[in-house]
Amino acid sequence: MIHAASKKASNANLQALILLSKVDTTDFHRMQDYLQEHLATWPKSDSAREAGVWLYKLKRDSGELKEAAFIISGTYSHPPLAKEIKRIEDAWHELIADPRVSWASKSECLKQVLADKDVPTLLHESFRKLSLVMLQSNDLQTLGAQRADVFENAVRQLLINGTKDLHLGEPTEKWKTSFWLSDLSLRLLDQADQKPPVRETVAQALLSWDSLDLGPIEKAKCLIWTKQYKQANQLLEDWIRLDPADIKRATLSAELLALCEEQELLLRSVDFWTMVSTGLPKGSAQWHEAKLASLKVLRKAGKQDAAKKQANYLLLTAPGLTDVLRSEYQKCAE
Repeated sequence: MIHAASKKASNANLQALILLSKVDTTDFHRMQDYLQEHLATWPKSDSAREAGVWLYKLKRDSGELKEAAFIISGTYSHPPLAKEIKRIEDAWHELIADPRVSWASKSECLKQVLADKDVPTLLHESFRKLSLVMLQSNDLQTLGAQRADVFENAVRQLLINGTKDLHLGEPTEKWKTSFWLSDLSLRLLDQADQKPPVRETVAQALLSWDSLDLGPIEKAKCLIWTKQYKQANQLLEDWIRLDPADIKRATLSAELLALCEEQELLLRSVDFWTMVSTGLPKGSAQWHEAKLASLKVLRKAGKQDAAKKQANYLLLTAPGLTDVLRSEYQKCAE
């Protein structure tokens, strides 16, 4: 590092790090710091790409997917190789699928890449699709269409303007490859959650795409948005029946139906909450959460008398009541 300006200093430093990794396998964070230092010192060197891939793998293995995606976006040959493009796309797909990171945070990470990195021509299509999947509406507008096709322009219009009754059409072949369509569906569902006027448009599109394999909750949500209530309820029941012991399935179903306004679906949410509480230790914190959720949905469904009766019964009989829980039940009994 003292002779960083020397001709072969970057290669010597990388070789030293490789040797160190074989000797000291315990100090995980120190190796990341050394690799960060290497990239900062010799960002344009031949060794930087190898160091970047190494650091990307360390970040990925430690679950730091946002940092991993940012780092790998700067590692490629000129022109990029097919395996390098795929590695970059895979890194962003893993970040998109990570529920621990908010859409806003993912979007900011991509914005930083687009601002900081000199994206080669062969990567333009990848980052154009990533922009459509990840960027916020105002950022999409400033980027422009960037040689997008008819399908992409329709999706872009919906994301930017929240246009109702817009026919998105069938995805082009390049969107049907790999994970692109599933990632785009997550983006469209997120948009529809935030902007109710586009829900039916989004749901109709996602349900019509034969090449898209929606998960049970996502498909049920689309069925609800298109007023196919019986089909949504049947889908959730069939899904739960596949693994009745999986409390998470019943919980997700109950939470989804609790967001609806139709009494029929709200009462099914109550049934699912009852199923959840039945599978939990009586008096546990999760048991009380399920019971309170059920009472709140009953009230939302217009069944105040039934909610009051159950709340009063639980106030008398439920084990594990704290002052906070007692207060919550008393509110439902009013």
